[in-house]
Amino acid sequence: MRQARQATQKSKKKKHSNDDEFEASSDSDSSSSSSSSSSPSSSSDDDMTVPKRRERQLENRRTKKKGKSKAKSTRPVNRENNIEEETEEEDSSFSNGDLFEIVKNKLSYGKTVNAWRKNYKENSNLATVELLNFVIKSSGNSGSIDEEILISGEIEKVLDALTAINDFQEEGGEYPIISRKKEFKRFPKSFIEFWDALIQRCSADIIFDEFFMDVLISWLTEISSSKVRPFRHTATLAGLQIVRSLIVVASNLRQEFEIKQRQSRT
Repeated sequence: MRQARQATQKSKKKKHSNDDEFEASSDSDSSSSSSSSSSPSSSSDDDMTVPKRRERQLENRRTKKKGKSKAKSTRPVNRENNIEEETEEEDSSFSNGDLFEIVKNKLSYGKTVNAWRKNYKENSNLATVELLNFVIKSSGNSGSIDEEILISGEIEKVLDALTAINDFQEEGGEYPIISRKKEFKRFPKSFIEFWDALIQRCSADIIFDEFFMDVLISWLTEISSSKVRPFRHTATLAGLQIVRSLIVVASNLRQEFEIKQRQSRT
């Protein structure tokens, strides 16, 4: 009898525990359902504000793009040499020594070369003198030559006279191409870029005449053979860049010639 009573009591306890678990699970289900039912309302409120924010962001981006497009210049740029394509109307003449300051300050090479081209067409001797004086000043020499000296062709005597100038190798023998001064930090690169811009701009006419390249190369060859290092280094650097630029011009002309040949055959 006692064993039967204990069995009935155990069964009753199990029923009560099962009932308690069922109530707890039902409570948790009801709470989760209530939270899920409340969440759509909050998300719907957020969804109502998101499109408005996106529209505002798009409007702000459009206004910024319009402002940038207005600020951009409409002047075409030659991407290969980073030279601005400027018209002849924008050209202005420059005096001796200005080429050095322009390259030193890395100003507009396109405008400078166009101005030099204009000067060359008016007087080829004076324009060539401007380039040679640019090389001389880039060597750290304060001297210069004129049209009469250019025509005379006495390059060795001129170099001897320029070498005798007292201030030629002051301050430990530094000159613009190797100078550690802040003002000449970018000069070597600008020096090379100027000669490349000059040859590229003159590739259709001036480099093919019977005067310019012959005179320029003969002077640079003599200067690069000088015993004085600033002359030798500066003229060699200019001559090497001229040769590189001429190779590019020759390659472009060859490609154009081959294209025209193919077109004529078809």
